[in-house]
Amino acid sequence: MAGNPTEEWVKNMQDAGSFDDEEEPPISIEQFFSLTGIKFMDELTVPRRSTFHRAGIQARNRRDSATSDTGEEPVIPLAEYVVAMTVDVPQLELYSHVAQDLQAWIEHSKANFKQAEAECAKVTPELFREYSRCSEEDRPDFQQSLKLIKSHAHDQAKSQWYEWKLQWVEQLQETADQGFADLEADAKVLESLTRQVQDLLPSLREEYEQAIRELEQEQAEVDELERSDQSYLNELKATIAEQDFALDSFRTEISESKAKLANLSEKLEEIEQQKKESMQAISDAERMAHVQKNSTKAEVFKLRDELDSIQNLHYWRPSKIQSDMIELIYDSRYLVSIPCTKFKPVRHEFSVTRLTDPSTRRRDDFPKLTEYSFKAGMHQVMTDQTIVNVRQIVHRMSDIWAACAQLRQQFTFLGVKFPTSVRIDLSGGDKPPGLIAVAAILYAGKRAKALVKFSFDADTFFRWPKSIDSLKCDVEVAYGPIESTPIQNAVRGRLAKATPADNHGCLLDACIEGSEQYD
Repeated sequence: MAGNPTEEWVKNMQDAGSFDDEEEPPISIEQFFSLTGIKFMDELTVPRRSTFHRAGIQARNRRDSATSDTGEEPVIPLAEYVVAMTVDVPQLELYSHVAQDLQAWIEHSKANFKQAEAECAKVTPELFREYSRCSEEDRPDFQQSLKLIKSHAHDQAKSQWYEWKLQWVEQLQETADQGFADLEADAKVLESLTRQVQDLLPSLREEYEQAIRELEQEQAEVDELERSDQSYLNELKATIAEQDFALDSFRTEISESKAKLANLSEKLEEIEQQKKESMQAISDAERMAHVQKNSTKAEVFKLRDELDSIQNLHYWRPSKIQSDMIELIYDSRYLVSIPCTKFKPVRHEFSVTRLTDPSTRRRDDFPKLTEYSFKAGMHQVMTDQTIVNVRQIVHRMSDIWAACAQLRQQFTFLGVKFPTSVRIDLSGGDKPPGLIAVAAILYAGKRAKALVKFSFDADTFFRWPKSIDSLKCDVEVAYGPIESTPIQNAVRGRLAKATPADNHGCLLDACIEGSEQYD
């Protein structure tokens, strides 16, 4: 039977004189600890200390005893829930986390110990050899040194453990303090709510008592009704139902009567309005009749002068007014014929012609502009569905000819310095035709010529000068060593400065800016 491995190693080491250093018998760490009688961390007993609060244990014991006495499930106070969530649960979570860390540390220590065992099996540490070779007199001192090392390691581990425990306790203390602070805040809120409830409680109690009294009274009435004659009550219920039906029919009749009254009121308002208009027409007719019968020649001449002033102001003068035809003359040059049906214009038969009277004819430097104003105006009147009366036709044609007059003035100023031509643009396809004005700029020093084209679509033409921002401008080099880009930038830059209120001679100024690019 094999002996103790430690005793065998000691016996072999006593005969170490017959071995070299490399041939010494190996010894494990466990054998060395057994030989020296020193234990480090293993097999140490530490007294356990309870970390549970005594009040929680006492409360739990009281609850368990109450359960055993009555056999019913006890009601757990809210305070115990708060203590459990603030103190017990963080302790449990921390305990689980620490237990996992310690378990991992133990496993890691075991792995390190196995590795050290393997290294000792290969090469015996110098400390082990010195201990085995020392004399019996030196061995107690050697063991005392080992015990001091053990005590130091034990105290160091204990110190580190207390540091960890202090950190854990501080974490738990922070959690408990936070929970206590939350409880204090809740206590303040509850105190405020309690004061509010105490203020409202007397009135609520009075309301409750009043409701109870009303309930008792109604209950007494119900009991009395139940003791009454049921047949008589049924008759009353039937009578009430019949009366409700009659009331519903009356309400329906009232609603219908109100609707009829509203319709009659609207008709009355219309009749009153017609009456006012008729009275106004009668008053005007009587006034005109009175003027015709009793007015003097001076008054007639005064009225005629006023009429002439008004006609000169808006350029319109009536030529023929009948129920089927209205003819108006604009600026003594254009005859506007508006076929009507009972004074309602027939737009698709609308026409504009130039008067042929030699006394009213004037020189037209831009006949294409005049032609375009005729065609565009007639197209606008005949296609615009919003035009339904003669007044709207007159307003529309006035706006078009006013825009035409301003553009004619612009072209006249432009033609003073630069040769200018106007033509109608029919390249728009389905869109209404536009108008193009071309100004020729000569650069004598460069022996070059550029054509500046101003393009007016129908909308730009009709709304001039409000539409000055939508005016299009292009420059084309007819001949010569010049480029169109600088000229075009200069022209567009000047046009960008023009506004609906400040646009006098803007086309001329723009072309002058372009002509200065190659001085």
